[in-house]
Amino acid sequence: DETNLRTYLCLDTSGSMAYRGDRATESKARYAAQLAAIMAWLLLRQGDAVGLLTFGEALGTYIPPRARPDHYWNLARTLVARPIGGQTDAVRALERVAEVAARRSLVVLLSDGFDFGEPGRLAAVARQLRRRHHRVVVFQILDPDEVDFPFKDLTVFEDMEVAGDKALADPRGMREAYLDEIGAFCDGFRRDLRDGDVGYQRVVTSTPVDRTI
Repeated sequence: DETNLRTYLCLDTSGSMAYRGDRATESKARYAAQLAAIMAWLLLRQGDAVGLLTFGEALGTYIPPRARPDHYWNLARTLVARPIGGQTDAVRALERVAEVAARRSLVVLLSDGFDFGEPGRLAAVARQLRRRHHRVVVFQILDPDEVDFPFKDLTVFEDMEVAGDKALADPRGMREAYLDEIGAFCDGFRRDLRDGDVGYQRVVTSTPVDRTI
């Protein structure tokens, strides 16, 4: 606890993170950025080094870890200016961290976890980082609409990561199946991470950010 810690904050900026339902305090993207900013501030205040990697379909901005107090503003400017859109490739982001993190570090992934490229691959890469003696924590950030599916009327559902992909559906006829699917997905994701000694915390954006911290 007396040694300096190096932390890599990995922030998902894919299209699905732009979603904000009526009950959320912020969009998932803005909520994740606020969490990252607060964590960066706290870590820098105690003399630890903090870096940032944004990612969507491709890797975005990478800021190497620094421990200087004024380094916070480099991180904050990137968090404010980050573009949102495209599909998710969280696996590539964690693989990039594995390349640049030469010694024991804390890796924090802030994402909704909706990376369906290879089922189980995201959790597997997180476990690989843990086996390399890095500490890894995943914050799965979800909107309350995604958790309890409150829709009742005939609704047009739009894929926020694939432009033009829409479907008209009666949510009352699909609610039970949806809740089963999202529950199984989140439970499996959490179980796969914790089996590899990776920290997991589900965050719902109706919860004030200060309470989450």
